[in-house]
Amino acid sequence: MEDADMQLLDSAKLGIEADSFKSSALYRYLRARSMAECDDALEALISADPGDVQANTKLRNDIRVAEGCLAWIDEAVAAGAIAVDQLREQETED
Repeated sequence: MEDADMQLLDSAKLGIEADSFKSSALYRYLRARSMAECDDALEALISADPGDVQANTKLRNDIRVAEGCLAWIDEAVAAGAIAVDQLREQETED
């Protein structure tokens, strides 16, 4: 198997694992924590002193990190689905 095929296979496996992970209790916990962190940081940002650049920057970064946690999992699922489709196409071509 070629390197490119191995990379597709690895990406497909990771996507399938990530998709399965989204059904787990741990994912639900992380999702709830992420959403709570975003909500808390957003509330703090709304009431923060607009002139406090350091505090505002920290709060915006907190939101980005909390959102990023879930986005990375979704990206792995999407990349895996694309890889599965590409592998299926290759299989029908052979």
